[in-house]
Amino acid sequence: MSLQAIESIQLLDDPSGRIRASRLVAPQAGGQMNPFAFSLRGWVVGASAPVRQVELVHGTREVAALPLSRPNLEVAREVGAGLAPVGRTAFRSRLLALRALRRMGWLGMAEPGAARRLLHPDVLFNGFDATVPLLGLPERCTLRLQARLDGGAAVPLADIHVRRPRLSPGGYAPRYRPLMVTSIGRSGSTWFQHVISQHPQVAAYRTHGYEVTAAQQLARLAIGATAQSPYTESFFAKKGFTDLVQSLPGGAEPVRRLVELVGSGVEDLVQQALRSVDRFYALADTLDGREPAGDGETRYFTEKNLRPEWFFWEAYSGAKEIFLVRDFRDVICSSLAANAKWGKRFFGRSAVGSDRDYIFHRAGMARPWILEPWKERAGRAHLVHYEELILDPERALAPALDYLELDSSPSVVRAMLARAEEKQDRRGRDRHMTSGDARGSIGRWKTDLAPDLVEACNEAFAEFYAAFYAAAPASAAAPAAAL
Repeated sequence: MSLQAIESIQLLDDPSGRIRASRLVAPQAGGQMNPFAFSLRGWVVGASAPVRQVELVHGTREVAALPLSRPNLEVAREVGAGLAPVGRTAFRSRLLALRALRRMGWLGMAEPGAARRLLHPDVLFNGFDATVPLLGLPERCTLRLQARLDGGAAVPLADIHVRRPRLSPGGYAPRYRPLMVTSIGRSGSTWFQHVISQHPQVAAYRTHGYEVTAAQQLARLAIGATAQSPYTESFFAKKGFTDLVQSLPGGAEPVRRLVELVGSGVEDLVQQALRSVDRFYALADTLDGREPAGDGETRYFTEKNLRPEWFFWEAYSGAKEIFLVRDFRDVICSSLAANAKWGKRFFGRSAVGSDRDYIFHRAGMARPWILEPWKERAGRAHLVHYEELILDPERALAPALDYLELDSSPSVVRAMLARAEEKQDRRGRDRHMTSGDARGSIGRWKTDLAPDLVEACNEAFAEFYAAFYAAAPASAAAPAAAL
C-alpha cells in the first residue's frame, strides 16, 4: 500500500487580481501516512471582495466547504504592509488592539464576525484547516481548490491530483447489495421506489417518499472516521511518534507496517458499515412480512440518490444503479406546482428571483446529480423514463429487472404493479401529487408553462435531452421538440 495520497499539486494564478494573497500549507505531494485522506490547510485573503469560504470540488460537485475561521495575525501584518500610508496607520492601530485582545484570551473565543468589524473583512480570519477523506471519490481524480467570494464568484487556487488504494473489504460478504436510484426531485422517484420494492428480492424502508437514507448515513460515518485519529496525518506527525518510528530498526519496514495497519483499520470501518446496513434492511424485510435475506441469496436494498456513489460501487461487488429521468419541462411544472400547493420555495426556487432564472438554476443543480454521473457510468447503469413507467409500466419494469438479474416474467411484473396499487399511501400520494393523475402529469408543460419558459427549458436542458432522450422508446413520449 502506497504512502502517497497526493500525486501532484498545481498552484493556479489569478490574473483577475481578486485574491490579494494565498498560501497552501498542506497537502504536499508524497509523505501521507494515510492514503485514504489528506490534510488541507492554508490561508487566503481577498482583494476588493472578501472570501466567504474555501471549496474543494470534483468536477461540479462540492467535496468540502471550509469556513475561514482560523486567526492569523502574521498574515494580517503582511497584507497590511501593502496598504496606502493613511490606511496603513489605521490598520496598524487596529492590529495592535487585536493583538492585545489575543493576549487577554478574548480573541480565541470571539466570533469571526466580531473581529472582522475591526479589520479588513478577511485579513484576520483567513485560515482554513480540515482533513479530507478520499473514500467516496474515484480512486484517481483531480480536486480543485477554489475561493468563493462575496457575490458568488469562484477563484481557482490549486488543482490537487490524488490517488488512493482500491478498497478491498473482503472479510465480509454482504447479504444485501445496493440498488441506487439516481434522479432529481419531482421526477417520479417515489413511485418508482414504491413499485420496484414490491419485487420479493428488493427491500426498502417503506415510509412515504422513501426518503430514509440508512445506508448513506452509515457509509458517511465510516468515511468520516477515516479522517479522524488515529488515521490522520497529524496523528502520525506528532514528534514523539516520529522519533519512535525513526528509532526502530529495519529501515522502512516499520513505516510500511504502520501504513498497512491504517489500511486494515479503514477496511474494518467499511466492513462494520456493511454489517449495519444488512441489519437495517433485514429489519425492514421483517417489518414488511418477509424473511430476511439468507446466505447466498440475491437481495437488494434500494435508496434514492445513494451517495457517495463511488463508495457503494467499490464496497459492493454486485451494486446496481438505475437512473430515472422525466421530461425536464414537466419537472419544472411539477416543482412550481408543488411549491404553490405547499406554500414553500423548495427544489432550489428560493435561490433566484424569477421562474426563468429558476429554470437555468435548476439545470445547474441537476448537472452534478444526474448528467455528469450518467456520462461517467452509463456503461454499467440502466435508464428508465418516467413517461414509459406511467404509460407502459410492464415494458419499463421488465428491462430494469433484467438488469438486476431478477425474475422479470410478466406474472411477476403484474403482481408488483398490483401490490404497488394496493399498498399505496393514498394520503401521502394526494399531498405529493400536483396533477389529477399520473397520466395527466405527462406533457403538462404544454398548458402550464408560458412560451418564454418553454424556450428557457429547451435551452437550459438541451444537453440533458440529448443525453437521456435522443434514443428513447416511443412509449417514453420522447420530447422531440426539445432536441
